[in-house]
Amino acid sequence: LVFWVHYHAIFSQHLMRQGFLYQLSLFGWSLGQCGVDLFFVLSGYLIYAAVVSKRTKFLQFMRRRVERIYPTFIVIFVIYALLGLIFPSTGRIPSGAGHAAAYLAENFFLLPGMVNIIPMISVAWSLSYEFFYYLLTPLVIGLLAVRGWRRQSRVLLVAAAALFLCVLYTLHAASQIRLLLFCSGILLYET
Repeated sequence: LVFWVHYHAIFSQHLMRQGFLYQLSLFGWSLGQCGVDLFFVLSGYLIYAAVVSKRTKFLQFMRRRVERIYPTFIVIFVIYALLGLIFPSTGRIPSGAGHAAAYLAENFFLLPGMVNIIPMISVAWSLSYEFFYYLLTPLVIGLLAVRGWRRQSRVLLVAAAALFLCVLYTLHAASQIRLLLFCSGILLYET
C-alpha cells in the first residue's frame, strides 16, 4: 500500500491526467494512504512498547534507528543530489553554494515533513515523521519517568498530547496531523 503512495508521488507527473494509467495510479495512491496510516499506527505501537517496557539507553536506541533508516536513505539521497546537480532544471537544489548546502543538510536530517521545507525526495516526509517519533518517544518516557506511571496516567498523557496536536492543527499552528496515528498506536498498546 505504501508503495502506491510513493509510486504516484514520483511518477504521476509523467502520466496523462485523463489516461487510464494516471487514474490507476491515483486509485493506488488513494488506497495506499491507509497503508501509510497503518504503518504509523503500528510504529506507534511497536516503538512505544519497546521503550516503555524496558529501560534502553537513548543513544543506543537512536543508533539502532539510524542503522535501520540511514543506509538506504543515504544511497537514495546521494542519487537525488547527484541528479539534482547534473540536471538543475528538474532538481530542487537551489543555486548558490550556501543555499544548496543548507537545503541538502535540511533534507539529509529529515526535516521536510516536520518543518515547512520543500523536500528533495518527496516521499521522505514519512521518514521525517518516523524519525521525529523515534526522537521524541524515548525522551518523553525517560524525562517524565513514564515507565513508573499507572496505565491510566499514561493514557491521559497521550490523550492530552493528541488533543493538543488537534488544537494546534485547528489553529493552523501545526500541519502534522498524522502524528495522531502514533498516538493511536500508543493507546492501542495501553489498551
